[in-house]
Amino acid sequence: MLLAAVAGVALYGVSCDGGGTGSGSVFTGFGGGGGTVVQQPYDIQVVALPVNGIQVNRAFAVTVNFLVPGTSTPMSVSGVETLTLTKASGPGNLVGSFVSAGNGTSTLTFNNVVLDTVGSYTLSVNGPKATAAGISASFNVGAQMDLRFTAIPSATVYRPRTFTVAVSTVDPGTLAPVVPSYPVDVTVARNPSTGSGTLSGTLMQTISGSSSAVFSGLSYSVNETISLLASSPGFSTVTSGTITFDSLVLANPTVSASPLVNGNFSVSATINSATSGTPVAISPAITVSLTVASGGGTLSGTTSAASSGSTVTINGARYNNAGPATFTLSSTEASSVTTNPITFLYNFSVSATGATAVVINSAWSPFNFQVRDALNNLFTGAISSLSWQVVNRTTAAVVQSSTAAFSGGTAQVTPSPIGTAGGYRLEGTFATPAHTPTTVTIDIDVISYTLVDQPGPFVVLKSVRVGSNYSDSLVGNPTADRPWGSFALAGTTTGTAGTFGVLSGTLPPGLSLDGANGTINGVPSTAGSYQFTIYARQTGGTTAQPLRCQLDVFSATETEIPATAPNFRNTGTFAVQNFTILPSTGATPVTTAYLDILYSTTSTYDGVTRQTT
Repeated sequence: MLLAAVAGVALYGVSCDGGGTGSGSVFTGFGGGGGTVVQQPYDIQVVALPVNGIQVNRAFAVTVNFLVPGTSTPMSVSGVETLTLTKASGPGNLVGSFVSAGNGTSTLTFNNVVLDTVGSYTLSVNGPKATAAGISASFNVGAQMDLRFTAIPSATVYRPRTFTVAVSTVDPGTLAPVVPSYPVDVTVARNPSTGSGTLSGTLMQTISGSSSAVFSGLSYSVNETISLLASSPGFSTVTSGTITFDSLVLANPTVSASPLVNGNFSVSATINSATSGTPVAISPAITVSLTVASGGGTLSGTTSAASSGSTVTINGARYNNAGPATFTLSSTEASSVTTNPITFLYNFSVSATGATAVVINSAWSPFNFQVRDALNNLFTGAISSLSWQVVNRTTAAVVQSSTAAFSGGTAQVTPSPIGTAGGYRLEGTFATPAHTPTTVTIDIDVISYTLVDQPGPFVVLKSVRVGSNYSDSLVGNPTADRPWGSFALAGTTTGTAGTFGVLSGTLPPGLSLDGANGTINGVPSTAGSYQFTIYARQTGGTTAQPLRCQLDVFSATETEIPATAPNFRNTGTFAVQNFTILPSTGATPVTTAYLDILYSTTSTYDGVTRQTT
């Protein structure tokens, strides 16, 4: 009988939870008649609100979760269920009523919730099928405050340099700083409507015990202009002014001209904007370093410098290899730049070891062609052969030419005797390594004259110690020992201008004769007694006066005769230039008599013996 009573009746149920949660409603129907959605019971959980940060008369949101009763499993609540938000405790009131139907999911948010009084509150959310009202945790509603950017960079930020911004809590009406009564967590971010780069650094700071938070050490990834946002729970999000980011490039490098190997040289560059290409007077300064890009050598000396304004100059760098080289200027704060090739050179010179003016058909002393670096060190590497020639200075005719090999940085050339009087020039050149000047020259003269008054007067020049500066002259007013001083030489042309040269012998190493004025100058390097003959003639004259000279160079440790003679009135033994002088008696001092010592010296130059008391 029961089966007959229900024949033709269907009973069914449909889940409306949206999937993934417990079934929260059932739809029932019989036959072709209508049906009803029935909401199943559920628990309500109010998501915790920030303890501090919600402000009076400012909107905030409240979110609730729906759970299967007695579990933590989410459960959907359908639109047949009406949820109501009310104040559970607190001194003020909600502004308006807050009623919302379920949305078929396990969560629901009440937006634009406003409380009208400062104080501590709890809120309640309830519904017809709720097992119980959900009560929020206690939270505080404070006075109204706004966030405000109080510091942003006023000038362009040149990446990768960091920057700083400050955000303050202020009175909404006066914008005066306000110290909040609770900690306020502030977050800064790029305004998504400006730029596309990434803001990095510590992006959340807490305002506590003051009215501002300082965000230092921030960085940005792209050259562009942006603005920032500052936000905090309960506060309106605020926007900063614009901040422009750019980066630096090193450009237009220059290297000092014709640098010598191991010599100081300088490299300069401008500091430009990567965006506009215009110079940037960057401050604080950036540090720029110099490295070898190509050339095979190594750098020493000063290899870095700080910028000054929109330029940087590195002075005092040294490079140890001849030939072309390039260098890279780099900085952690600017993109690098590489110089054009610059050729480093050795210094090429020629010097005479003897006279540069000789009589017709006389032998020459060797001439040294030398390759040195800026520190005056001889280059001991491979040098191509020296090509040299002797050229008539008047006709430009080549009278001699040959080659010579370098050894230890020096090539010696000894021209053959020349039989025609005149002015000549000795020239030398080679190919590698790179050097300056390309060709070196030294003027040499072949003289035709007759010697008069041979063998000439004897001249004892001033003595000198090794390593001391020396200067003495062969000219001046005529004296007993220097009668040639006026150059009134028999058989010469009229005039007083003199020309001097070495006729025979050699000067002490380190000293040289100035042929124009007859002075001997320099710093001697080797001790000894040196004899040589100088000729003196008037310019254009046909006769020359030989001057026999002696110049003594003492060792650096040698002592001279005392300026004050010993006091022979006292008893004792006295050393006087290897003589021992004794009193006339052992006990009686010499009081009325003086001793004269007769010295005899014999010149090793002319064999003449001279006596001096």
